[in-house]
Amino acid sequence: MSHPVNTRRVLAHVESIRSQPNGRSKTMSRRVLELLQTFLKAHPHAKEVREAIGMIEEELAAGARARRMSFGEFAAQWVSARRAEGANVALMGAYVRQRLAPALGEKELGALTSADVKRWVESRRGSRSFERERELLRSILLAAVVEGRLRGVPGEEHLR
Repeated sequence: MSHPVNTRRVLAHVESIRSQPNGRSKTMSRRVLELLQTFLKAHPHAKEVREAIGMIEEELAAGARARRMSFGEFAAQWVSARRAEGANVALMGAYVRQRLAPALGEKELGALTSADVKRWVESRRGSRSFERERELLRSILLAAVVEGRLRGVPGEEHLR
C-alpha cells in the first residue's frame, strides 16, 4: 500500500536542509539531488521536484565554475568591468594587484574561506588604505555572489 506524498512538504523539507548554515555544501546538494531524482522516479509528474532538481544542478555547476576561476582572475575581470561605469579603475587595479592578490589571488574563488578573509583582514588592518581595500574586497565578493560564482560572501563578518 503506497502512501500519498505531499510534494510541497518534501520540497519544503529539502529547502530547509539546503538553507541551513553550511547546508549548501557540494556534498549536501549532491545528496539532496539524488533523493529528489529517486522521488521523481516514483512520482514522474511532480513538476516542483523537476524544478528543484534543475536548481540544485545549477548550484553544483556554479560551484564548479567558481572553482575553476581564481580570486585574482575574477577580481581583474571585475575591475575591468568597472571601467564602463567611469570608476577609478587604476586605483582599484592597484589595490587588487598590490593588496588583495598577494594574499588571495591564487586561491580558487569557490574555495575562499572565512579564515582566508580573516587572515587578510588581520594582515592589512591598520594600514592607511585598509577601509578602501576592505570595501573593495567586499564588493568583489558580492559581485561573485550576484553572478552565482559564490553562494555567500566568505568571511563577511570580518568585512564589516
